[in-house]
Amino acid sequence: MEKQKKMELIQRTFGLRHKLKVLESMKTPETHEEKTEATLARWELEDELKAIEELLDSARMKSIEEKKQILIDGGVKAIKKMKQSKQRSSIAATTSSIASPGLKTRKSSSSSTQSRARSKSSSRKTATRGT
Repeated sequence: MEKQKKMELIQRTFGLRHKLKVLESMKTPETHEEKTEATLARWELEDELKAIEELLDSARMKSIEEKKQILIDGGVKAIKKMKQSKQRSSIAATTSSIASPGLKTRKSSSSSTQSRARSKSSSRKTATRGT
């Protein structure tokens, strides 16, 4: 499972846990129908939360098994190399998505800073001439 998908699932678990806390903090339902609806709503949230947790657990177990195998085959240095190559590929993917052709780029911050500095210095000169 890729990192982005894992992050989305983890964020969803935070949202589900929050909804469960909100349900618990609500006043106790008075009628049987309200209790039934509240129970079903809680079960729906708990079921989705459990499903996501199982997916994340299986992905984590798979990752652990892969790392064990790498350690057995190549040792600690192989893990470090794997991390470095993953970081390089994620940086390359980020850079390529940022620098899409056809998009206009903003003025560089240094040139905008220089133009602000020029305008300040010119305003100072005019202010000192007036006195």
